[in-house]
Amino acid sequence: LITSTLTTQARENALEAREKEAGAKILYTLTTRLTEAEDIRDIAAIATGAISDMLSSNAGCLCFDENGKPEGTFIQQVSPKKQVRREVTAAEAEALRGRTAGGEPAGTAGSEFYDWPVYGRDTILGLIRVPQKDAKGLKEPQVRLLQAMIESTALAMDRLRAARQKIKFNEEIAQERYRGTLLRSISHDLRTPLSGIMGTSEMLLDMTEKEDQRYPLMEGIHKDAHWLHSLVENILSLTRLQDGKLMLNKQ
Repeated sequence: LITSTLTTQARENALEAREKEAGAKILYTLTTRLTEAEDIRDIAAIATGAISDMLSSNAGCLCFDENGKPEGTFIQQVSPKKQVRREVTAAEAEALRGRTAGGEPAGTAGSEFYDWPVYGRDTILGLIRVPQKDAKGLKEPQVRLLQAMIESTALAMDRLRAARQKIKFNEEIAQERYRGTLLRSISHDLRTPLSGIMGTSEMLLDMTEKEDQRYPLMEGIHKDAHWLHSLVENILSLTRLQDGKLMLNKQ
């Protein structure tokens, strides 16, 4: 009895060790491949293939956009070497939004799939979809490994989105810098002729009697030129303020 018990325990320990080793290998392979992904859809395809292989199932992955809305299609594994894109109906998309907005728990059953949410730091990133017949037969070690794979997928998606946001932010800074440079250039180019128009119109006003019919015309030219000159000066002040070259004395 003692020998049988020890042998059984040793076999169970060996089986558990092999399962942990296989799980670690799967996670390492998935993480390595995820680092090579160039966009969100690549990550979804890699995660779908790895999870399908691990569960021996036709799993899928539905991505969400930056506003937390599900995309119109999702990717699904249909054979060991083939993936297809399936459409998401409007009714299904609305139902998914309602479930995920309320903090959907892991493994929520839908009409066809059990959906595991992929949450990022700020919002939901997608859903890992496992067919119901396969999801119902999952064992505890498989569920733990699936959750670990989902976490790796979420980290990869978060990292990619953060990199994109940084690129977008840098592009906006560059555009703002170019716009400021253009405004300064235009303002400097306008200020010189406007100063000449103001000076010439002022001289003509001094040389013309107020009763002359040309006086109101010259007065209008002087006022409009003065207004444009003030506008140009304000634009220059704003560009200097944005560049940090002008300090306001706030009271």
